[in-house]
Amino acid sequence: AETLDSLAERAQEKRKSVRIFRKVAETLDSLTSTLEAVRETLTAKRARLGEIRCRRFLCAPDAAGRVECLSMQHLRRSTYLLFAGYSDGRVRQWDVQAEAVVRVFLAGREHDAKCMCFGGDRMFTAGEGGAIKVWNLGGSGAAAAAAAAAAAPDPGQ
Repeated sequence: AETLDSLAERAQEKRKSVRIFRKVAETLDSLTSTLEAVRETLTAKRARLGEIRCRRFLCAPDAAGRVECLSMQHLRRSTYLLFAGYSDGRVRQWDVQAEAVVRVFLAGREHDAKCMCFGGDRMFTAGEGGAIKVWNLGGSGAAAAAAAAAAAPDPGQ
């Protein structure tokens, strides 16, 4: 009688194990489906990334020559100023969202800005000839430049 009881007990344990294995198999199938869906999504995104092309969205209105250097200034949550130094000796301040020149700094042909940086309310440009020019943006730096940008016309136009 004990053997029958122990056999019944073992059979019940095996049935329990089979149920557990079936649940594990179902879970694995579900995870495999999810993984395949993620793979398909990633493959599609990679394909789209491969299709992204760079577009020329900022063109100076007065045939400014080559862009020698760039600097981006972040003012507020969605306000950016882009400063571009050109081979014609000018530094143009762009409104990125409007895709328009809002201010021009005239350095002269002998000073094509090769690099620039900002400190407080000043912009510093360095040219190939070794000259460093300091530009007063007025007020409190980039914020003042943004305010001045709205009011200042482009003298090159």
